[in-house]
Amino acid sequence: MKVQNNNKLIYYSSSTSAVEKITRLGNCLITITPLVCTGVIALKCFEVITLSNPYTIAIGSIALLALALIVRKIVQACLGYASYPAASRFSSSELNKIAKENIAELENANYQVKEIILSKSGYSYKGYIISHKDTKDNGNWQIQALGNGMAAEPFMKDIAEENNKNNLSTLLINGFTTSGSGGHPTRFALGAGFEAGLQYLENEIKAQNIIMHGYSLGGGMMSEAILQHDFSKGVKNGIKYAMISKCTFSKLSDVAAAVVGSIVKPIFFLAGQQLDAASAAKKLIRLNIPHIIVQSSEKSDGVIPKKASVGQFLHDKKLDAFNHTFLESKEVYHCKPLPTDIEQALGAKIRSLTTVSAA
Repeated sequence: MKVQNNNKLIYYSSSTSAVEKITRLGNCLITITPLVCTGVIALKCFEVITLSNPYTIAIGSIALLALALIVRKIVQACLGYASYPAASRFSSSELNKIAKENIAELENANYQVKEIILSKSGYSYKGYIISHKDTKDNGNWQIQALGNGMAAEPFMKDIAEENNKNNLSTLLINGFTTSGSGGHPTRFALGAGFEAGLQYLENEIKAQNIIMHGYSLGGGMMSEAILQHDFSKGVKNGIKYAMISKCTFSKLSDVAAAVVGSIVKPIFFLAGQQLDAASAAKKLIRLNIPHIIVQSSEKSDGVIPKKASVGQFLHDKKLDAFNHTFLESKEVYHCKPLPTDIEQALGAKIRSLTTVSAA
């Protein structure tokens, strides 16, 4: 891990564990093996290869493997950009202008703002470190992942001010290819920037309390960061964690199936393009990390059907009693501010977690 601090711009190079690399390779093999096997069977049926000729089997298998990888990459890209249009929605010059204006306003209000470039496995992700003079040294941080079609720059001021009310400093990160972020539309890249952010807060900031916050698709991206991340070192060092899932799906394929139809589920599996908040929620249970779920109590919040939400997954699997706080209301809408009572309850819960941990 390397850190370069240049006035208001920080470069941080994070590490990728061997377990994570093996997991990524396993995910790739699991998803392409059915394609290759199906192709081999098809070639045998059409007598393109014969079982008595190992040479044709080998050549055919290699050709099918290459074809499967190419097809998988194309489908990944299509699903990735369709799921996260912020990657192509904004121009860097537009976002830089908005950032400059918001940074000036924040600094005039006694906030300190630094840009950060987080690097992981050759990909770079742009983010902002925002802390107020009154809370910058209290050890409380929130790392935030925004939703579909959202970039950090237009929301950084509002988010920093809201977090400051709860005695939190902010690490706000853009997803792949948004603003100064790079990467490709793969499952790994969607979570990698946020996992690198966790490493930065643990190793460089020396945070005492880390709140992971994911809104909508950002909940899926933060969930991938949770699945990638090794929390053992942080826990050993006394860091306390919590997760906020706001209007978040259980799996990306679940919400796609609810909207389009169940026929799309195999496509997400074979493309390896799942965002799995359900598995992340189970990992949080194993680690005894508090999990706050904010969602509508109605059949839909206007975007995500309740049956495809991470909260409903926990209810259905009888896992809702494990260190979870459910903030549900019929007044929670996907694309609107939280109702006052839910916002106040969420703030109170955050402050209780960080106050107890700090004590």
